[in-house]
Amino acid sequence: MTTSGTRHGARLAPFLLSAVLLTGCTAEEPAAPSSAGSKRDARDHMISGTVYAEGADEGPWLVSDVVRTTTERGDITLTFTSLPEAGIRVKLLDKPNRTIGSVQTWQKDETGVAKVLAEGVAGDTAFVNAFEQLDPCSNCSPYTFEGTQRY
Repeated sequence: MTTSGTRHGARLAPFLLSAVLLTGCTAEEPAAPSSAGSKRDARDHMISGTVYAEGADEGPWLVSDVVRTTTERGDITLTFTSLPEAGIRVKLLDKPNRTIGSVQTWQKDETGVAKVLAEGVAGDTAFVNAFEQLDPCSNCSPYTFEGTQRY
């Protein structure tokens, strides 16, 4: 019985892994804001996820399902502490799926570099992050990213 169960699990695990790698995914997890603030009382929010695109010319945009909302007027910035090997492009989308601000690009060696995604965004603005791998190579592991978004 034990051997049979192990074989079944062994066959299933590679299938599930292949499904994730072939379809592409992004998983973004919000974290509680830190107590750090700026003169506008902005808050830092942790982001992390995975971006992977196989066979696309420049990779599809992978849209997070984490809806974020600004608390007051200000800029939305992003700083990465780790980046995918292939680099990443990021944009913000509002509820009608329009881009807010501008698309920003980070190369794999640009950790610690803060970039402004949007300036002067009104308070109570809902948005989501969208991510795109710069190089669609299928062997550019790691595909993960982590950082801090300030809004």
